[in-house]
Order: sequence, then C-alpha cells, then structure tokens
Amino acid sequence: MKVYLGFDGDDELMAVMDQWEKMIVNRHLQLVLPHLKTQADGIVIVRTLIHLLENLIEGIVVKNRYLPKDEIREELSTILAEKIIK
Repeated sequence: MKVYLGFDGDDELMAVMDQWEKMIVNRHLQLVLPHLKTQADGIVIVRTLIHLLENLIEGIVVKNRYLPKDEIREELSTILAEKIIK
C-alpha cells in the first residue's frame, strides 16, 4: 500500500500525511456532531467512517474493484445505526 501511495521510504511525506490526518479528523468530527444523537462516541464514529472510506478507496481505486451501492450503504448503516438523528 505504501508503494501505491508513494510513501515507501519518504519520511517527510509521511509526516505531512500524519499532520493532515490529525487535522481532518477534527474537521470531520465538527461536521458529524450535529447529526449524532449523543456526542459521547463521536470521535470513534468519525475514525471508523474514515477507516471505511480508506478501505473503499483502496478497493475501488487501487485494486480496481466494483462495489455495489447497496453493499456500501449496508456498511455505512452498520456504523451509523442508532447513532444519527433521523
């Protein structure tokens, strides 16, 4: 995966990505919080959503796989079930 993303052996790029990831988690948290029933587990939900999106991107873009919309929705629903305001 590092080679696909061009990180293999590039410590400077890894540091930039780490800094960006820390910033983006907080940004996503602020976007998601108003839609959650409780804010207690907001950071866990955001991190889990980010991991899911990373896996989807890897599968679709890097590995050139097709994922049906229903499968993607099912995974998102599993993470967000009973957590969001409807």
